[in-house]
Amino acid sequence: MSKFSENVRKYIYQTLSADSDNLILLVTDICHLAAPPKVKPPLIIFNRIPGAIGYAAANNLVFEKDLWLIKTAVSDDDSKTDSPDTLAEKILSRVDELLNGTSFSAANSEILLIRRKSEMPAYVENLTDGDVRHFGAFYEVTSG
Repeated sequence: MSKFSENVRKYIYQTLSADSDNLILLVTDICHLAAPPKVKPPLIIFNRIPGAIGYAAANNLVFEKDLWLIKTAVSDDDSKTDSPDTLAEKILSRVDELLNGTSFSAANSEILLIRRKSEMPAYVENLTDGDVRHFGAFYEVTSG
């Protein structure tokens, strides 16, 4: 993972995990790449999808761009009051409030901008102890 992408990973994790008033009350964990085997829904999983690197004359780096998938996994019995779809919507709405349209400075003074790009098609994972529903969105992160 490039330094650019590592800075983005840290920012996403720190931003989501620091939201103790809202998001942390809705999920059991926030995981990079995959959830550990013993972690149960509802949770957030995020991972990087490699992007583009733009160069100008003399091989000078102009921009870097990554796509990040941020999704939630919920099961039927995660909430006593909300359906899995409603719980997922609450979680993803808060993620969107925290990340979409934000910018931050990385260690090397580059400005990074995060924008929601598109929805992830929802799907159901059939497990022996019940179904887990996955909902999410793709976020584009650009340096410049």
